[in-house]
Amino acid sequence: MATRFGTEVYLKENLEARALRKIFYAPSGANHDWRNIPYSITWQLWKRIQSLTGLKSYALEILLGRRWLMSTYKMHQIFSNKYAIVCGNGPSQGFLDIETLALAKSRGFHLVVINFFLENKNFYEVAPDIFVLSDWAAWKDVGEVDDMEAVARKRGELRSFIESRTEIKIFCPARFAREMALSVGAERIYGFSDSELRGWTTNIAPIFPRGYLSMTAYKALSVCIWLGYKTIYIIGIDNTYPREVYCDIDNRLMERATHACALPYLRVLEGCYQNMGEYLSSIAEHFHDLRVFPRDSIVNLDEFSLTDRFKKVKMEDFRGLIENSDQ
Repeated sequence: MATRFGTEVYLKENLEARALRKIFYAPSGANHDWRNIPYSITWQLWKRIQSLTGLKSYALEILLGRRWLMSTYKMHQIFSNKYAIVCGNGPSQGFLDIETLALAKSRGFHLVVINFFLENKNFYEVAPDIFVLSDWAAWKDVGEVDDMEAVARKRGELRSFIESRTEIKIFCPARFAREMALSVGAERIYGFSDSELRGWTTNIAPIFPRGYLSMTAYKALSVCIWLGYKTIYIIGIDNTYPREVYCDIDNRLMERATHACALPYLRVLEGCYQNMGEYLSSIAEHFHDLRVFPRDSIVNLDEFSLTDRFKKVKMEDFRGLIENSDQ
């Protein structure tokens, strides 16, 4: 009898993905910005030229958010005697249990979180020090997004938490900083440039246009490097996208969304990509852009992470590092 082990695993994975709750996602309007054809010289030139719009965007940021960029400028290297833990919302974030969070806080570590971090209720018990907001849907209604009802509920919870925890510093795009300040107070707000000049610069300083793609976790790394932490430990920045893509009988691409403290669901990417190659080329950029970040001051706490840019340390060894830290 033929061995079917591999086939059984393959079938099980696909049937489990197919059974997940589905959210249909399609680009609005005639927008071809998402086309990714890396072997096309024409495409490469077009992307370079298009990215220059980042200069116009940056001029607008200076006009509307100069005050908030200056606030961030003044924070340069202010935490050079401290350590930070940057918590993305990927599945490995769940490895960081409340006891380890509390121990890290007691030893003076700063906790840095992003967007909908409150899906992990541990942060109610051990509050973060810095909140990096980039996904504007996490703060206000921006129109149609995945699962609008759930997003509205999470948004309300997040706003209440941030408004009540006045000790948390907030970093957000400079052009939106004034709006944030009206809600939570200007003294807590720091602005970063959300303009992009990929292909023209490798800049990671948050007060200038970035040289990497728009991912909130990467922006949080940029902020922490600017603040000068001795070592930045990361968790939940897993980049599991290559494991999360599926294709159905109609050749529609589907992406499983897997976060630490939420049930996974399936995004049906209707018309978002011409084919699987284009999708995977886009995902490859997530990994390529990590090259702009320094290796020496960043440590990955997820041993299974596909983010292979930085040295990895097992979580149990990290607890020992905390106990022996000199803060």
